[in-house]
Amino acid sequence: MKKLIIFLLLANFIACKRNTNSADKKEEFTVTNSEKEISFDDLEEVSLPFCIKGSYVKDDLYYVDIDKFLGFHKLKKSLNKEVNALFHKGTIDFITNEEVLIAYPYYQESEDSPPFAVKKIQINDSITTVLYGYIRVNEYSVPRIELQTFDKQGNYIDSIILYYRLADECSSERTFCIDKNFKIKIQTEFGCTAIEKDDEDFNFEQTDTFKITETGKIVKQ
Repeated sequence: MKKLIIFLLLANFIACKRNTNSADKKEEFTVTNSEKEISFDDLEEVSLPFCIKGSYVKDDLYYVDIDKFLGFHKLKKSLNKEVNALFHKGTIDFITNEEVLIAYPYYQESEDSPPFAVKKIQINDSITTVLYGYIRVNEYSVPRIELQTFDKQGNYIDSIILYYRLADECSSERTFCIDKNFKIKIQTEFGCTAIEKDDEDFNFEQTDTFKITETGKIVKQ
């Protein structure tokens, strides 16, 4: 009888432990509402309109060194750990064409650079937009700039990948402009030169327009 009671108590303890661990893991992917306000004050505010357009990159370190990448665009990474830590991982790109799918969701794999806040856009008293720079590494290195919106408490609202550049067997570039009305015009280009004689070159171009609303949502126009 004693052995049975001990066994039941042990089983109950293990079950509780498993439930606790599951809750902990779930919490990692849950945005927690907090009453504490986050300070974005030390981030430099973007002067609108703000654009990053295509330009020739000579330095190969652009694709592997976060400082070289940001420095090329006259951007500087923030050392504000609190704002850097707000970065929401896993943004799904608005282009889903598998032939040109370069903007794989960022989860910070072992070779990826950490995301660093570089600029902010103040939408209103309640909503702040933060531009983050990072280098996503998959089969190749792709420097990126991603825009994310937050409320005063630092709760994530929405995000979009604004810029990237790939130089490999195929090449791809996404550039953007944000105007004074918080409209974002994004140009995406992708091209592959035919390898076999009977193959054809592949080229893809697309222009998309979005708007950051007063609530921080990024809406396709």
